[in-house]
Amino acid sequence: MIKTIRAAADTETAASQLQTKFGLSDRQARAVLALTLGRLTRLERNKVDEEYEEVIKTIAYLESVLASDQKVRLLIKDEMDDLAKKYGDDRRTEISEQEATELSAEDLVHKEEVVVTLTHRGYVKRQPLRVFRAQKRGGVGLKGARPTAGGEAPSGTREEDYAAHLLTTHTHASMLFFTQSGRVFQLRVHEVPERERQAKGVPVNNLIDIGGNERITSVFVRPETETEAHYMLMVTKNGYIKKTALREYANVRRNGLIAINLQEGDELDWVTPTTGEDQVIIATALGKAIRFSEGEVRAMGRDTQGVIGIKLGKGDSVAGMGTATPGGDVLVITERGYGKRTPVSEYPMHHRAGQGVFTLKVTDRVGKLSAMRVVGDPEEEVLIISTSGMVLRTPVGAISQIGRQTQGVIVMRVAPDDQVVAIAPVGAMEEGDDKE
Repeated sequence: MIKTIRAAADTETAASQLQTKFGLSDRQARAVLALTLGRLTRLERNKVDEEYEEVIKTIAYLESVLASDQKVRLLIKDEMDDLAKKYGDDRRTEISEQEATELSAEDLVHKEEVVVTLTHRGYVKRQPLRVFRAQKRGGVGLKGARPTAGGEAPSGTREEDYAAHLLTTHTHASMLFFTQSGRVFQLRVHEVPERERQAKGVPVNNLIDIGGNERITSVFVRPETETEAHYMLMVTKNGYIKKTALREYANVRRNGLIAINLQEGDELDWVTPTTGEDQVIIATALGKAIRFSEGEVRAMGRDTQGVIGIKLGKGDSVAGMGTATPGGDVLVITERGYGKRTPVSEYPMHHRAGQGVFTLKVTDRVGKLSAMRVVGDPEEEVLIISTSGMVLRTPVGAISQIGRQTQGVIVMRVAPDDQVVAIAPVGAMEEGDDKE
């Protein structure tokens, strides 16, 4: 074979002669031509035979593995053991025998203290409480004018919108929204989009199915336990009062539930959580107020009207409601910007459905009583708001404390075609730097 290869003129001739003399195929002949002379020794021939035998054994072993499920499982186990020795570490999960529990949305949300703001025009947003801090009066924020030392009342500052409700809560809590039509809606705090300080927020009707003609009159965090509150106390414009157990609001649908049945022309304007042992104060537009025990109002179901809380005279309507606090004051503001504080102790305890006593002397000069709020700490601040969007921010202590049967003093000057319509609390925590 070697003589034949050496005698050939070129590779093609050698391949042809090998095929002719030795009966090789073209592929075999070219494989022989590709070998070096060293590979043709007896030693190399033995190596080839040994490799062939190893391949035959490997084929037989692999075929036996494929034919046996037990051998396949043992092989997988051995490979897994090798990987565990090479890459494994301690188990990070725990295997337990207890029943699996369903995950709620709150389980996937980080629990964080937040502040939720709802504006007069219905924009809502959420901000982390950590970006807030206590602020001195006069700091940056919704900063209104202040009463001056000479007793002259400021006229306020004009605002396109203002924070009507400010709640400090956490992302796992729920909020209840009550509308003037007597419906209640529920919204998880974590469902309120987080926004920056300068952002307006999102329309609340994008988050709950509130009707186009409905407006939110009350909003607060749903008490998590009945040790915080047992009932929801509601008062309507026409003087009806209703108390419903907190458990009635355990499952509020997205499209809302009926919270109270209203007569035609009536509306739900005030709602507050109570313990069942609070004292209630209701004030009217014509300057009357009544104080009575919450115990005089029996608990009712949601789909009811309630009972008379205060008997109204002709042309009168409810202007405000609150729960009395020991040592607190009743703060009232009139349409023309007159106001005062009167100690709660000056309001005698009466029975429900009475006409009450005078809380303000209503005249053409001061106008009707437009808003009432029970306040405590003189350092607490409130916003006084007019129909044209004028907003006055003032500490409660700057408003005179005088008796019930008086007109009060001017707190905010309003234009002849304007009038005060509401009092809103200012949160104790605000953003910004202290600037005097």
